[in-house]
Amino acid sequence: MYNIPQNTWYRAPVPFGFNKLFDEFGAFLPFKEGRNWVPYINVVGTEKFVELEAELPGFDEKDVEVLLRGDVLTIKGRKTEETGSDSYYYVHERAVGSFVRSIALPFEPDPAKMKVVFSKGVLKITWPMPVELVGKPIRLPIHH
Repeated sequence: MYNIPQNTWYRAPVPFGFNKLFDEFGAFLPFKEGRNWVPYINVVGTEKFVELEAELPGFDEKDVEVLLRGDVLTIKGRKTEETGSDSYYYVHERAVGSFVRSIALPFEPDPAKMKVVFSKGVLKITWPMPVELVGKPIRLPIHH
């Protein structure tokens, strides 16, 4: 199938243009070529709030930074791993290093109303849904 060199990460082939498509919409793929890893996220919304959850196992609170600039929410972090000078890895699959993950939001949240909690390796950012967006679905045209 694929000849995978030892001691390297295996990354399945991605169809041409797929990564570029997602970059144009502000979402970054977790294992994009040429980038360090980024955490997986979920963004959930109701009529009252929006919540973003990011998985950050092995991180300490001091290693994570949350920034808001207009309608762009950015999460930054760095995880290091120390090994002794006389040791080496037989298998090394856990991601280490820095990451930056930016998400373009459909509105500018009020930073004073945002709540950021980091617990058990999960970062949760919650903010209220703007009143002007509650109950107003946007119908998208379907093309043939």
